[in-house]
Formats: sequence, C-alpha cells, structure tokens
Amino acid sequence: MKRRFRKNKKIRVIPGFHLTLGITVTMLSLIVLIPLASVMVYSLKLSPSEFFRTSDQVKCIICIRHQHRMFFLSSMYQCGIWCDISLDADPV
Repeated sequence: MKRRFRKNKKIRVIPGFHLTLGITVTMLSLIVLIPLASVMVYSLKLSPSEFFRTSDQVKCIICIRHQHRMFFLSSMYQCGIWCDISLDADPV
C-alpha cells in the first residue's frame, strides 16, 4: 500500500492576509500619503521668508496651540481610563 505524501499547507492565522494588507496600504496611500505629499510640495514652493511669514500669523499660532491642548487633554483622558481600569482590577 503506497502512501501519498502531500506538501504540508501552512495554516494561516489570518486568511487572506496578503489581500487585506494590499488593500490597507492602498487606502493608506490614497487617504493619507498623497494629500500629505501635496502639502509638502506646496510648502517647498514657498521661499523661507514666505513660509515663516505664513506660520507667524495669529490664526496659525492659535490653531497650533489649540491642537497641542487637545493632544494633551486626550492623552490625559486616555491615561485616566487606563488608570481606572487598572484600579478596578482585582488583585491576584
């Protein structure tokens, strides 16, 4: 009686991983990287004096301050959630 040996197929943890990775990279480039590159290209067209004049405007400074405040508040909120979760856990 002959036994036929088959190649062992690799069992994938995530089926279709290569396809999903390709879709994810495509969406990332379409939604994030292309607009970010266009902003960089536009800023490189400005001379250094125009760039600093634009970034010194009051609206720009207020926007940057607001953005940093929101980053800080969201990180404090997340820290509070994680601390609350760790305090509620039963000690082993």
